Amino acid sequence: HGYRLLQSGSGFYYAHNAGISYIIPDQFSIEAGLVVTSSIAPNENEIHYPSDISINGKDSLWISQEKGFISLLNKGALQHFQPDKDNNSFQLTAHKKNLYALSKDGKLYRFDSDKSNFSFIKSFPGCHTFIPTEEGFFFAGDNLVYVQLNENGTIRDEKNVQLQEKNKIISIAGLARDQLLVSIETKGIYSLNHTSFINASLKKIYSNNDPHRVDELPFKSVNRIIVNETDRSILLCLNNGLGVLKKRFFESVNDLHNGSTTSITSNGDDVYVNMGEIYKVSPIQSGFEAQLIDLPTTESVGSVHYFNDQLLCGTGEGKIYSFKNDLTELIDLTDRGEGVFYMHGDKKNRLWVCQAPDENPIVGIACILPDGQLKEYGKSKGLDNRILVVKESARGRIYVAGIGEESYLYRYSEEEDRYENMSLPFEFDIGNNFEVHDLAVGHDGTIYLASTAGLLRHDLDRIVKIDLGDKYGNIEIRSVHITENDKLWISTETQGVLFIDDENIISISEESGLPSKVMSYRGIFNDHNNRLWIGTAEGAVYTLTEGPTLPITGKPFLFNSNFNFRDTCLTGNEGDNLVLNMKTVSSYRDRVWYQYSINNSIWSSPIEGNKILIEDLEKGNHFLQVRSKINGGYNWSNAYSVSIYIKPKWFKNPIIYIPILFFGFGSLIYLLLKSRNRLIPDQEGNTESNHYKYESPPLEGERMEVLGSIISRLNFGIKWDFILEELSISLFRLNNVDAFIICWKERNNAIVYEGATRNQKLYGRIDDAINNSLLNQCIIKGKVILIESLEEISDSDPTFASYKSVAGMPFHLGAKGKGAIFLMSTETLDQGHLSLLHPLSSYLEQII
Repeated sequence: HGYRLLQSGSGFYYAHNAGISYIIPDQFSIEAGLVVTSSIAPNENEIHYPSDISINGKDSLWISQEKGFISLLNKGALQHFQPDKDNNSFQLTAHKKNLYALSKDGKLYRFDSDKSNFSFIKSFPGCHTFIPTEEGFFFAGDNLVYVQLNENGTIRDEKNVQLQEKNKIISIAGLARDQLLVSIETKGIYSLNHTSFINASLKKIYSNNDPHRVDELPFKSVNRIIVNETDRSILLCLNNGLGVLKKRFFESVNDLHNGSTTSITSNGDDVYVNMGEIYKVSPIQSGFEAQLIDLPTTESVGSVHYFNDQLLCGTGEGKIYSFKNDLTELIDLTDRGEGVFYMHGDKKNRLWVCQAPDENPIVGIACILPDGQLKEYGKSKGLDNRILVVKESARGRIYVAGIGEESYLYRYSEEEDRYENMSLPFEFDIGNNFEVHDLAVGHDGTIYLASTAGLLRHDLDRIVKIDLGDKYGNIEIRSVHITENDKLWISTETQGVLFIDDENIISISEESGLPSKVMSYRGIFNDHNNRLWIGTAEGAVYTLTEGPTLPITGKPFLFNSNFNFRDTCLTGNEGDNLVLNMKTVSSYRDRVWYQYSINNSIWSSPIEGNKILIEDLEKGNHFLQVRSKINGGYNWSNAYSVSIYIKPKWFKNPIIYIPILFFGFGSLIYLLLKSRNRLIPDQEGNTESNHYKYESPPLEGERMEVLGSIISRLNFGIKWDFILEELSISLFRLNNVDAFIICWKERNNAIVYEGATRNQKLYGRIDDAINNSLLNQCIIKGKVILIESLEEISDSDPTFASYKSVAGMPFHLGAKGKGAIFLMSTETLDQGHLSLLHPLSSYLEQII
């Protein structure tokens, strides 16, 4: 039974009921790594059963134990201390080179290295657990107390955190400088912002950013919370296992409401999100928080853009305001049209404006020059239709895109101060009312278009449609963004976000933190920290990682298989289907997909669930790779690799026939010597051997293949457990075999049996088996058993009570002496099953 795992160097200290082991993962052996032994009555070189461990100093391992003992293991030597005889055990925590111990009733001790003993500091009634902070500790239980320490480890200040509701805290962990995670007795996990020590409120943690659902976590009784400092995942120690909570790929912003997002911009430090109202989103230690900007205007805001050290606000009425400290009208475009829905400032300080029309159509785009003058770019400047988006390439080239089959893409010529039409004819169907909503320019000049006809790629001399598969190939694309390494992010009309990485198209939706799968037009924004912000119809979210690439799913591992697995090789027989049960470490609600590749072929179609079925493997050697992917914002894992060897069918191997012939002749001689074969009562109910006859049909078909499979897998000297395992696999390939047992008689006349049903292992002992029971008849008297209906046997063994039919064959079970093997069925067994048991029992007799 394990109590604590603590990382140290390249391995782990593991506290368990046998003591303390040091485990190096690649050389795993708890017994071999035992550094301290525990005992119920330990001597000076042993410890009591450990409850907690802590490291303080390079070679100092502290061990808390039962009966109030704390021991120090330093360079192989043990020192024992007993700070409080009345307490059963302590929680240990190191803080700034000092070791502290907290008893279950709230008494705090500190180890005094000068006096070499534990000194009592203070009692915190009702507190049974504590965690260190930069300046001290949080103590938790019936109360929550914050303590600041002096340099010498004494208490400088103490504050009680007044919770709005009285709750018993079971465990506590620090999530950020100003945020705690606490588990409340029978209620689950909560977060606590402790910047205020008065009326601090607990905030229940849910598992989804979706505003439409209350997705509660299933964890109610959490014994301990551990924050993984590497990936900030949260481990929960539960009564029934280990819980894992991970941040989703997209995270929501504190205090940002779930409105329809129309535009996102940034000044480098803060991000501005427009939802008709403008929110300023500022970074805090635990993420971002939003604050509503109070604009002194009643006009609704349709777009925002940060440009030339000022926040520009385009309104639904057709005006553009500049907001710095006050709101200043920059330009009035109401005579030109209605709502300003998009703005882009280029490197030459020109502001390009896309505006919705009123009753008159708008052709082209407006440009506000650096001197504040308005300049129209319409038909006289090369534009033939309405423009919806403007983007500038890394080389400073201006591209615009908009409406129409022959007017969807233009490039601005600085030399001629006009636009050149780059719209190429389509060789595929684009439907009616074709529009380009967004564009992105790659480093090589390739232009990607988000359109009503899907995702398009413009290669200067041709336009092609990117194949997004059957599910996403014909849906509207609303935004497109290309990363520095030429990976594509696109947002769809109603299917969330897609990430395109080489040949992989990865769908990201609510499971990865999106509040909605309905996406905003031109709603992907890359801030100065190379973090993506995504606008949806119900709020905006951001990526947790900068320079966003999807996290790679953890490498899967093989849990079990129907093939034999030894020395990194799976071994099976020709004609057998390979079944793999794979596992991938993931959070509790994650769906996991798998793909496999045989001999470096292309990956299979994704398979949902842990079970992989591979059919029609030819005989010989193969190389198998399996990779996994957690659904949503995860990329495919690195591949798990294993070799496969498929043996030829046993009857195709001439060597196999030597033992088969040997056992066949042996069985024939055996049967000739045994005239008392079949145990079937006559009409008078007699059970003597002269009332039975036995006729053995030839072994063929499926039963022959089962026998061949068993013989090819079981070798001389094989372990007993492997024999039972192989019999479980092979015998149950026969549809009407529901169970089997191998039994033998011990010296005290008790009968012992082992075997399996299709659902579980069987093990039993019969101390008073009656003399004429089926088990005794087969084991002691050496009779071959075939009962087609157990209802005919009045004194049948309880072992067979659940079955209709039974077949048994005696044989010599090595050191165990006389034994027998039985097949049981809820249907009817026949002579063919005895034909299988004859050579099988003879072979088992030889190898056991």
